[in-house]
Amino acid sequence: MNIWQDESGALDIIKDKTRYGVFWDMGVGKTALLLALIDHKIFQGRKKFLIIAPKKVTLSTWQKEVAKWKNFNYMAKILKLIESGDPKKRTKQLENTGEYCIHIISSDIAWWLAGKFVEHTSASGKKYKRFVPNPARPDYDVIIVDECSEFKSVTTYRYKALDRLAKGKELFLLSGTPTPNIKREVDKRGFVSYRKADELYYICYFLGLYDGTITGFRRDFCYQLAWEYDWRMREEVYKFLQDKLRNYAMSRPLKLDVKLIEQKVYCPIDNSVLKEMIKNYQIETENFTKITAANRAVMIDKTLQLSNGFMYDADKKVIRFNQFKFNALLEVLEKHPEENALIYYHYEEDREFILRNLPGSKRYSSRQDEEDWNAGKIKYMLVSPFSDKFGLNLQFGGRLIIWFGLIWSGESFAQAIRRLYRNGQTRDVYVYYLLAKGGFDDYVYNVAITKVETTEDFKKYLTI
Repeated sequence: MNIWQDESGALDIIKDKTRYGVFWDMGVGKTALLLALIDHKIFQGRKKFLIIAPKKVTLSTWQKEVAKWKNFNYMAKILKLIESGDPKKRTKQLENTGEYCIHIISSDIAWWLAGKFVEHTSASGKKYKRFVPNPARPDYDVIIVDECSEFKSVTTYRYKALDRLAKGKELFLLSGTPTPNIKREVDKRGFVSYRKADELYYICYFLGLYDGTITGFRRDFCYQLAWEYDWRMREEVYKFLQDKLRNYAMSRPLKLDVKLIEQKVYCPIDNSVLKEMIKNYQIETENFTKITAANRAVMIDKTLQLSNGFMYDADKKVIRFNQFKFNALLEVLEKHPEENALIYYHYEEDREFILRNLPGSKRYSSRQDEEDWNAGKIKYMLVSPFSDKFGLNLQFGGRLIIWFGLIWSGESFAQAIRRLYRNGQTRDVYVYYLLAKGGFDDYVYNVAITKVETTEDFKKYLTI
């Protein structure tokens, strides 16, 4: 395509905003929309733009969109990736900034761009630290945060960096999963609450809807149960904030002519080992190795490993019990012999076991793998739902997804499926969840799916 057109009217909505959230579904066109916004603001007089994104997104996503649309081709001359690696090289890149620039930087090094704390000594001899901005940093007019959910935790350096970088600047947040950990819950009385709802704080704060601290936000909008660490929010308060956000953010759902077909596949589990671990928080293997769990969370993690056929001992050594789930994987692949498959794994042992025992399997490790997959050169590609959840466009290489090991993260769940189920996909997409019957797989699945559904309901209120 040579011409980008905004048929939704979204550009008209955001073009004169100074703080706004674009929470469109994955693959709907957030990048192209924001390039159109940059184009508009350049002609309004803005000159310097900063895009902060996950590392894998910075490597090619924005560059490809600039090359794709004729309207934006001119931006290639001012678009520069501030590379990870040698800080001196990065500093030189910043110092060579011209009158106009579009800088792309990984969220991992946003703190370096913001500045650093330098030790000083007062007149009385007392030592203290003072924050000093990076002197090479350009005076950006507009900051765009791609996959802004990476900045949800106020204790991280990246959050603190964005807080400093965004002061007095125009700021736009992008994400298909803006509230990935909030979970809607209904108790036995029918009372509705939203667990981990203080995650809304970073959105409200950065978009200018709330200017206090997270402590104040929790005090003003949230509550805690006596036996929980998580902060909850009553349904009416949650809906109130959603209504307020209508003026600060928008969403747009993915619409495809193909279906998403999901199916659970159950396999056996070692019930005697499972029951012993649940009851005693420890087991003893046939070779007299003890595997213990210090608490309930560790115990559940051990049983999830068992669901996949193994456990790690205290020395991270693998103790294999069976290959029930691997056999279930083979059965699914036999149902789709002509299809290439994305296989999502949880533990390193899952990945290594599959690589050793499944001919044609390959671990995703580089952009070349993305190109090879889309060219049909990789039969079975193993992908981490954590490190590889952003920035991969894999819809041209297949339509089959298999979850070998489940995860708690609703964000990773939603993002992973959208690697195939996105614009450009021409066939129905099949998703199989491999679950050990009687273990905790079903529990983890339900938690993750509930988080996904809560995020989707949140975005529905903002749909244009």
